[in-house]
Amino acid sequence: MNVNHGIYAGFYTTIERCIANSNGGTGIHTDGTGGSILDCTARANTLNGIYHGGAGTISRCSINTNIQHGIESNGADSITNSTSWANSGCGFLISSTSITNCHAQTNGLDGFRASSSSTITACTALSNSSDGFEVGNSSIISNCTAASNNAGIRLAGTDIRIEANNATDNTTNGILVPVAGNIFLRNVAYGNATNYSLVAGNFGLFVNANAAPAVNGSFGGAALGSTDPSVNFSY
Repeated sequence: MNVNHGIYAGFYTTIERCIANSNGGTGIHTDGTGGSILDCTARANTLNGIYHGGAGTISRCSINTNIQHGIESNGADSITNSTSWANSGCGFLISSTSITNCHAQTNGLDGFRASSSSTITACTALSNSSDGFEVGNSSIISNCTAASNNAGIRLAGTDIRIEANNATDNTTNGILVPVAGNIFLRNVAYGNATNYSLVAGNFGLFVNANAAPAVNGSFGGAALGSTDPSVNFSY
């Protein structure tokens, strides 16, 4: 327990298998770019769990119950296989970053908040107080799951590709898009107060799937309602 940051480092530093708990600043703070934070735990810190200066790697970290955000990246990082839960701010606050196979749950703001030119792949946002994912300009979000958040996925910019995501049981919208100029491919939304809410000027076909009758045997069911391979379904 330190008055300021738990671990403080500069450029091209590797921090591995460390625990930062109940510090007065950020748990693990790197000002410089480059370097790696690997297999670390940061919890119950007064600021962020992890702050990384950018252009490096964060992997296999567990972050929870910090007063601000779980992980904040200044840009151009690669973040993989990490979990961020029960932080007062966002689970992951990133910019121009690639994030893969990460999980954000019960955070006080968004599970994932990504500004421009980020790529989010195979991540899960569950029961966050605000949105599961908020995604900015020129980003890609694919193969992600958003369940039981406020809005599941909110697009906060243009030129975003949103593909093969699943949004379910969110309080307001499954996928919310107040801005034109984005493309939608093979997403599924169900059980949300409103499955899709998009302004005019976006691109994609949206179909409410047909329910199948009972099936008992080797054949049956019903066509979903479209044979377009890029269609977005709700039900």
